[in-house]
Amino acid sequence: MSISYFSTEELFVLTDILELPELFGFTELPYLRINALESIEIGIEKLKQKKIIQDEKKLTKAGMTLLKIIARYSESNHYLMVNKLYIMPDEVEAICLKKVEKGYQIKVAPNHTIVESLYKNYSIISRKPSENELQFQKQRLKRSEVRQLNLEDTVYNEELVTIGKVTHTETALEKEEWILFILEETLYAVHSSEGRVYLMSQYWLNKWLIDEFSISYELPEGVSF
Repeated sequence: MSISYFSTEELFVLTDILELPELFGFTELPYLRINALESIEIGIEKLKQKKIIQDEKKLTKAGMTLLKIIARYSESNHYLMVNKLYIMPDEVEAICLKKVEKGYQIKVAPNHTIVESLYKNYSIISRKPSENELQFQKQRLKRSEVRQLNLEDTVYNEELVTIGKVTHTETALEKEEWILFILEETLYAVHSSEGRVYLMSQYWLNKWLIDEFSISYELPEGVSF
């Protein structure tokens, strides 16, 4: 696994070198373009300190490697999201762009390593399913059932987790996003585009993650998702 941290100005310089109109997950990019000269000046100086750029704005060997990683990430037409972690999964490894306090983290790691870290860092993802969750994948709740949950007055004991995927096709941008939460040890999710609440099976969540990362697995006995 290789990990690097970059300020928004540094990442702006790297995207500018590649002449990228956008970079999935890099939300500050349009705003940095407003003061592009200042952002580039700050970014170049910081990249020099990290030995990514030499004098006369030439990339070092490490800089060329980094640029290839960012280029590969930008060329994908399919991305995953887990909160502020943006992922480009490949057949074997993934490139991740993560929003952190002072910029972004760029990480390259095997798919299974990324999945293991998600299970480690998010209790919603690693929770143990109840027996009845074998019987369904997800069930959309009736509005009367949603009202009984009193979601507006609920204090959540665990962090909400947003998962999703974005796929660029020739004609459209396809997006799927779920906001996961737990109430009384039961897993629920809001489908962002529908605005509807679903009762969720942990097995559906686990399968969704594993399928998106192309990891082989065997389903437990009695599960036929």
